[in-house]
Amino acid sequence: MQYKIFSIPILNGEEEQENLNKFLRSVRVVESRKELVTIDAGCFWTFCVSFLPIGKTSTEEPKNTREDTARKREQLLATMSDEEKERFEAMSAARTILSNEEALPAFRIFTNKELAFVAKAGYAVLERDDVPPEVEKSHWKYYARRLWKLLNTTNAGSPEESPLPFDALMNEEERQPF
Repeated sequence: MQYKIFSIPILNGEEEQENLNKFLRSVRVVESRKELVTIDAGCFWTFCVSFLPIGKTSTEEPKNTREDTARKREQLLATMSDEEKERFEAMSAARTILSNEEALPAFRIFTNKELAFVAKAGYAVLERDDVPPEVEKSHWKYYARRLWKLLNTTNAGSPEESPLPFDALMNEEERQPF
């Protein structure tokens, strides 16, 4: 187990607060404790977080290798039509953008299996308020909506402006806003 301590000023502590939130999303928190500290320099919230890095538990099997991940991705793609593959690749690129923004590994946003489900079901499934049974994440609504907005934004511009594969355009029905 590891420990990390954060001090966040009561006033103007937005950046430190965002750093704490990013950190909390990137690890498995075991325990946290907070204290309000008052000193001459001002008031601070101090957080002590005990955590395990993601995937590091005493009973967990070793993590997949990159080769395993690539093989599983190819197996998923082999079951898809060309249109579904284009959707999958567009969503994979959007997931990379989101993971960079959130400072999280891409699989924490959506796994390849979850992207394959959306690719087969169609983009409209991203609008669902309920979590589809094929998706295990509790943060479905948050990331599904952000992924949807990113796909709409990037596919609406020109191919040169889009960070996503432009050939994976959504049809008109799938483009409707929430």
